[in-house]
Amino acid sequence: MGIPVTLMPAVVLEPSFALTSEEIGEKFKGGKISSRSTLVVEGAGVEIEDLELDGALVIKVTNQKQKIPNVTTALCSCALTTPMNSRLAPA
Repeated sequence: MGIPVTLMPAVVLEPSFALTSEEIGEKFKGGKISSRSTLVVEGAGVEIEDLELDGALVIKVTNQKQKIPNVTTALCSCALTTPMNSRLAPA
């Protein structure tokens, strides 16, 4: 009766983050995202290294370059944001 469905991660990359697959490849360095995860990335200066995501993560960076190294998120919902002229801090 049921229809088999393969879940995929929900990933939203805002145009301010990257417009082409080449730009996306330059900004993501390693890591993995589980099939039940959600990732939202906004901001031109974001670079993500070794992300291991099993949950939800929203990254918003405005008007600056920000490297996001070695983030591990498991079964939680959190946001990393940088308001203008401030440091990266969990929201």
